[in-house]
Amino acid sequence: VYENIQWYMALGSVQAIKSAVEAGLGVSIISRQTVKRELKYGALREVRIADFKLERDLYLVQKQHRFQKIGLETFVYFMKNRFLYASL
Repeated sequence: VYENIQWYMALGSVQAIKSAVEAGLGVSIISRQTVKRELKYGALREVRIADFKLERDLYLVQKQHRFQKIGLETFVYFMKNRFLYASL
């Protein structure tokens, strides 16, 4: 199926994608979290796709600090141990 999809436009932000779909210019696969409000108020609707599983890579990024705060160190440690090693 993926090979048969014809792409008509590429948009630069999630808000641009939501606006285009709301305007009837097409459809999109997008994170449910990013359209929570639109789903709640009926501006967009969710269409479930049978037997479709989507996986994606996520990245932990941070600003380079000379002195790292303990809270940041704790969070990075948690994320690496909870998600990085869980997928190996």
